Amino acid sequence: MVLRLMVKRAEDPGSGISAMLWATGEDARLLEWKEFQGEAALGIWLAGIVGKYGRGNIKVDWTQQLRADARLAPLLSILFGTSRG
Repeated sequence: MVLRLMVKRAEDPGSGISAMLWATGEDARLLEWKEFQGEAALGIWLAGIVGKYGRGNIKVDWTQQLRADARLAPLLSILFGTSRG
């Protein structure tokens, strides 16, 4: 099963970060969803997601906004061993 991770920082200052993990393919559905106030809490949650589903099964949805985010992009690159592309 291939999973798709979507992470987005809210446009309103102080509104936080949202993360969604989707199962793709024929049985597409939302598996996990959570909102965070900062990168540290997101990183802890994502480490648990990696432990639960496996790093190799998760593909990051690299949007332009995410690629340009100087704090989120490096965190996701480190956790998932992927580049911003």
